[in-house]
Amino acid sequence: MEKKEAASRARAALRTYAQCQRNLDAWTREERELEARRNRFLSPSSPHYGPAAGGGGAGESRVEKAAMLRERITGRLEDIRLDMEEARLFLWRVDNALAALREDERKALTMHYIDGLAWCMVGDALFLSECSVRQKAMRAMLLFLRVFERDTTTPPAASVCAV
Repeated sequence: MEKKEAASRARAALRTYAQCQRNLDAWTREERELEARRNRFLSPSSPHYGPAAGGGGAGESRVEKAAMLRERITGRLEDIRLDMEEARLFLWRVDNALAALREDERKALTMHYIDGLAWCMVGDALFLSECSVRQKAMRAMLLFLRVFERDTTTPPAASVCAV
């Protein structure tokens, strides 16, 4: 039962890795868009930069609305950056654990759990039978999990940004 449970946790980490990469890409795009949007509101050429035209009407002026929008954008940017930092740390830990495996084991796990290939296709790519690939992957998952769960180190700042 311990092997099955460990394999299940390893599978979950590897599948989360793929989702984490997609999220990081989406957050990076959103971050760029929000930065550009916020910078438009900070630009002196923006219609929201100066006092409202027409003066003293009821409700909020354009400047106040722009300030509120800037605050919301800035808050969302902070949230995105925290999520991105957490995702990069997770990706780094998975990469570290995968690096502890032999090349053929690493390929088997990444081809199936990250790239989504069927075991028979992984076997064909590695010139192994499906049964051999599954056995190799099971052993690799156990080693992967030991390294992944034991690794509590924090990456150097440069390596997290490079992911």
